[in-house]
Formats: sequence, structure tokens, C-alpha cells
Amino acid sequence: TDGDGIDDGTEVLVKTSNPLIFNFDNDNDDFYDFEDCNDLVAEIYPEATEIWNGIDDDCNDLVDDNLKRQNLVLTIPQTQIIHSWDAVNDTLVFGLNNIPTQVNTEITWKIGNYDLKENISNQGTRLDINSLECGRNKDNLTMLLCGNGTSNQQIKATIVDSGFTTEFVWDIDMIVWIPPPTFTEILLSFFTSSIGLVFISSIVLAIAAIGLFVNFRISRKNELEEAYAAYNIPSVKFDYTPDYSKTVLPSAPDLSSLESRINIQSSEIELPDLPATIPVIQLPSKIIEEEDIVELVDIPSRIID
Repeated sequence: TDGDGIDDGTEVLVKTSNPLIFNFDNDNDDFYDFEDCNDLVAEIYPEATEIWNGIDDDCNDLVDDNLKRQNLVLTIPQTQIIHSWDAVNDTLVFGLNNIPTQVNTEITWKIGNYDLKENISNQGTRLDINSLECGRNKDNLTMLLCGNGTSNQQIKATIVDSGFTTEFVWDIDMIVWIPPPTFTEILLSFFTSSIGLVFISSIVLAIAAIGLFVNFRISRKNELEEAYAAYNIPSVKFDYTPDYSKTVLPSAPDLSSLESRINIQSSEIELPDLPATIPVIQLPSKIIEEEDIVELVDIPSRIID
């Protein structure tokens, strides 16, 4: 009736369309406008093959459904093998390729549970982890990986688009060789530690004490020189000239021959052997009577010039 090429019975019984309204097939895909979700694009129609483009190609109200994205994304490097990473010398580079630019994606990268958002570029499709400088760089990632040392790590990339989540996992054999610290680094580490700060403080205090002592001695010497000058006392000590060291003193006389001669003479003199007796003298004793006692008279004395 409407002249659109569909008989009225088909419209009413099969297509459930209005036989009085003309229907179009603008893209000539054999699907009329009331059947086609986009009648201007021939590749979009019911039961069409869904492709990864951010569009509902098969008109089922789902975007990019029934797609195995693991087969569509090209990962660099591959995810099926274990990769060795010399973390101290080499930069780690991972990539996700063949993601359509018109697809609205949200991509995150993690190593273990650590978010690598600071290391991604190209709208999240590229990951770069620079070689580690353990002991020098203090960023969180360097400290984490250096702290783990040589170990097995796992990097995971997660893509979310159109409500679908896709994960890619790489197993990494990470090798971390930390060179021994240099002598300068050891000294710097010591002086910046608590013990080193105490040591430096002690040295500074000791130097200050020595400086105060030297200053006190100098000021004391200056005071003495001022006192010597005030009382006209010479403060210069007598200096011995080197000429005194050239004076030759005579040696002491040799008295050994004289001593031997005295010993010979004393041995030739023979002394008589005299008995060692003490003569005893007996004095007659006398009894003193009372009348023989003489009384002493106290006579005054005077000095005669």
C-alpha cells in the first residue's frame, strides 16, 4: 500500500511495521530503516559481524561484544614466555599495539601491587621502567625493586573498554646487582647517620675547646709582656748560641794508679800488736763529816766596764 516494496501482509505479520508508512533502505543492505540501527552504514545491520571499533555493529544494543581482545592486541614482548631483566643496566619497555584509536579505553599497569602510572605514555599503551640506580634514586619504585633484589616479578596491563575488561600478564625474572659502596659513599653514609652527627659534634667541640685554650694562653702571654714592659723587666730569655756546643771540656784525672800505690804502701807498714787494756787508778775514799760541810755565801755580782 505504501509503495516501499514490502507487501502489506509481510509488514503486518513478519516485520510488524506499518503498511501505510513508506520505509527506506538507505544503505542498501537489505534491512529497512525500522530494522537497521544505522541505515546509513551498510556494514551495520542485524546479525552483522562485530568488530572492535566502539560501535554496535550487529544492532544488539551491545558495543564490541563477543570479541577476544587477547587475540586482537599485539603485545611487545610476548606474554607467553618469561623475560629476563637486568634491572641495573637495562631499561624495561612494554607495549600494547593494534588498539583502535576510536575505542575509548582505560589502561592501567602494575608490577605486583604497585601502580606504574608514572611510567606510562602514548595513552597508556607504552610502559617504560628505567634502569635502577639502587642507593642513589629515592623514588618509591626504585626503593621497592631494589629492596626486593633479584626476584621474580609480574607485570600486569589491564584494558577496560565498553564495559569489558582484558588483562595481559608478563612474568619477569628480575636481576638486581647492587655494587658495593665506595669509600666516599661509606664516609657520607657515616657522617649523615646519628652516630656520625655525634662524632662531628664532638670534633667541633674539641676544636672549639682547643681554640679557647690557645686564645687564653696568647692573652695571658700578652698580659705578662705588658706587665714586664710596665716594670722595665726584660722578658727575653737568654738564648744559647751554637758556639757553646763546640766547647771541649777536659776529661777527669785518672786516679787509679794513685789508689793502687796507697794500697801497696799501707800493706808494707806493720803496726805492733798492742794489748787493748785500760789502766785502773784507785783513789782513796774519805767520809765527809758534818763539820767539814762548807756553806756558800751569796755575793751580789756587778758588771765592771
